[in-house]
Amino acid sequence: ALWWLNRLAQRPFDARWRWARRLAWLHLGGDPVFQEVLRTNLRLCLPHLTDAERTQLAQANAEETFFAWLDRFRCWRLDPAQLRAQVMLGGIEHLSRAHGRPVVLVCPHLLGMEAGVQRLSLEVQTIALYRPAAHPAFDALRCAARSRFNAQILVDAGASMLPVMRKVASGTPLFLLPDLDPGRTAHEFAPFFGVSAATARTVAWCAARFDATVVPFTVLRVGADRFHATLHAPLAAAWHDAPAALAQLNAFIEAQVRRAPAQYWWAHARFATRPPGAAAVYSAAVLKQAA
Repeated sequence: ALWWLNRLAQRPFDARWRWARRLAWLHLGGDPVFQEVLRTNLRLCLPHLTDAERTQLAQANAEETFFAWLDRFRCWRLDPAQLRAQVMLGGIEHLSRAHGRPVVLVCPHLLGMEAGVQRLSLEVQTIALYRPAAHPAFDALRCAARSRFNAQILVDAGASMLPVMRKVASGTPLFLLPDLDPGRTAHEFAPFFGVSAATARTVAWCAARFDATVVPFTVLRVGADRFHATLHAPLAAAWHDAPAALAQLNAFIEAQVRRAPAQYWWAHARFATRPPGAAAVYSAAVLKQAA
């Protein structure tokens, strides 16, 4: 499978997009868990859309989702000159304006994220937490690709955090994905598109603990194999007040998603963890897979 994916990565954009459309069709028609999560999230978060509009958005989002999944293999092969040509990077000055303070980079799951991560790695070394993939060969390929420029540091999220914290304190930016359901990890419930969403405390804890500058990083696909990556102005939140700060962070992510709703990872079971006493929004099959 990896051999085929790497071969497909060398094909023109139109050929890769046709495969993404086929995969979207297969999952929308034959994967009940994928279909339920996608449609439930769109219904909860975008209630103002009509049923027809949500169906159209679900189709577009499924195509973008599988195109992004396939496109990562192409991005992992791009050399520095190709990355600079295909991924426009703005806002790099926000890192230099941290004035020696630790930096936390927060990157929501917009689907062009992989291209942006590759482009940013040309400019700065970061330390990032990740969860090993179930497939060892894929995991090795991913880690090698993400660490090939500027000696990026990848740390298993299940390992000790002490070395990570030391790196952050010494000035290496910490790269975090703030919009995943954290499960049992320490979290607060904060609104996301008006729905109470379990949100990991990690960003707020790091920002308060290290007096860190929190810089959002977003990536949008703007054309065939063209992306716009942006380092935004630091979030001015009272990070010692985790519930309020995380609500502010979620509001920022929500605003970015509204710019291109088809390019967000709606197929993640974002609302699997519910507030005490609140009814589940997904079926038992979804919750079992999300656990």
